[in-house]
Amino acid sequence: MGMWFGGTELWMLVFGVAVLVLAIRLAPVLPARARFLAGVLIGLSALVGMSWVLPLYPGHTPASSGVQLLTLRMVDFAFEPNVIQAALGTPINLELINGGDVTHTLVIPGHIRVTLLPGERTIVGLGTVEPGMYDFFCAAPGHRGAGMTATLVVGPEGMAVR
Repeated sequence: MGMWFGGTELWMLVFGVAVLVLAIRLAPVLPARARFLAGVLIGLSALVGMSWVLPLYPGHTPASSGVQLLTLRMVDFAFEPNVIQAALGTPINLELINGGDVTHTLVIPGHIRVTLLPGERTIVGLGTVEPGMYDFFCAAPGHRGAGMTATLVVGPEGMAVR
């Protein structure tokens, strides 16, 4: 953890960079056909490199099994469940389902604000969230006051909820 690349990906990246450097260094002394092949190698190296660079940008959530999918149902004046547990260091996707009869607006202050019509469903990417407890609520008029609040807990399983 904490590294941008795992062991296998790092070696593949090193190989890709080595091929790129070799292609650039040999290009001036090669005949036309070989220069064309060198250009193809450079292009492939660039594509391979981008497959590692894109996941490093904030907001990019890769579609892989390494993402936690947490489901949250919004019903009239309640969230089900009212406490969601998420593991540390893994990107979080929230599947939001409005199972109520009215419009609901989920707000996690500083993170997201999403409005769903009755029967609507969506998935929202939160990315990797720092450890802690995050209270959230429905911002529809009167819903928060009626108790439509819940907590996202990011940390070890069984972390105490206040």
